[in-house]
Amino acid sequence: MLSTLPPWVITGLGFVFGLVIGSFLNVVIHRVPRGQSIVSPGSSCPACGERIRSWHNIPVISYLFLGGRCSRCQARISAVYPVVELVTALLFSIIIRARGPNPESFVELWFVSVMLALIFIDARYQLLPDAITYPSIALILAATIFRSALTSDLDPHLALTASEIGFSPWRTAFAGAAFLLAAVPAFWMLDQLDVALFSKYFEHSEEDESDLAGSEDSHRYRRLIYASSVLGLVLALAWIAAVLVYGSRNAELFQSAFDRMFEATLGAVTGAGILWVMRAAYFYLRGIEGLGLGDVKMMAIIGAFFSWQGAIQVLVLGSILGLILGLALLRSSGRGLQTRLPLGVCLGIAALLLLLLFATGILPG
Repeated sequence: MLSTLPPWVITGLGFVFGLVIGSFLNVVIHRVPRGQSIVSPGSSCPACGERIRSWHNIPVISYLFLGGRCSRCQARISAVYPVVELVTALLFSIIIRARGPNPESFVELWFVSVMLALIFIDARYQLLPDAITYPSIALILAATIFRSALTSDLDPHLALTASEIGFSPWRTAFAGAAFLLAAVPAFWMLDQLDVALFSKYFEHSEEDESDLAGSEDSHRYRRLIYASSVLGLVLALAWIAAVLVYGSRNAELFQSAFDRMFEATLGAVTGAGILWVMRAAYFYLRGIEGLGLGDVKMMAIIGAFFSWQGAIQVLVLGSILGLILGLALLRSSGRGLQTRLPLGVCLGIAALLLLLLFATGILPG
């Protein structure tokens, strides 16, 4: 029904939807690094603790109406809040206008939301929280299946049988499930490998570095691992059930979906692998941390979304942006080569730029 609306209406709806999601992302950006719930309690003024009334929480409009200040204590409200909302709304409207209001575009909007949350958190805290990256890697692999089914251009009248394309439902079901099941444990193994190889170089642990109000304590970390692993298990079981029930009658479709999931896994390994090798080399050459492990995990998500070719494009573009940002920070900080660069900001911006180029047809993809 939405596809029948005029383009300007669709664009406007995308903009409004983006404002709403942007408002939610502000909660994520503020609370996740602190280890706080994004569900409750309701939003309140950071200065005086006053609960924000619903009519004072309208994206952008309330900020302008209140003059950028709390209605009770008159403390200044950061301009980052309306910026997040406007950027989200702008990106949503562009993608909805270019792709149309369909399930595939909503997968891309979810990816945009993840990238924006990581960009703004990294810019503020120089942190890429596991609470976002861990579940996102399993979800992005599942999303590749979804996108493959939605974008399939297979002709039902020319469909090939399972035997004609060598499709094995059981093999495809359990091989695909292995990718989904291994996604979260792979991140956990990366954490353990990092400690085993590089702990002697740390002046303090990453958990201490990200300890905003006790956010990354061991108990919360274990719960995150369990919850994300359960998510991977549920997705894996759903894939097995779908392939075994419907695979024989839709062999080409499921083979295409499996191929896309394999490409996504290869993209995750490529993107994360390149950054991890750079991280390891920096440790052994300089004896200090040059790249955060969160950057490696973020790159895995980006690689899974774009495949290995897109991962390399994002790395190249992100490196260029990082060089520009790094030079600017060197001039302004006065700390010389000790200046820390939030690489996640550059990688996220590069990923969003590449997505926009694909969505608008400037680049084929």
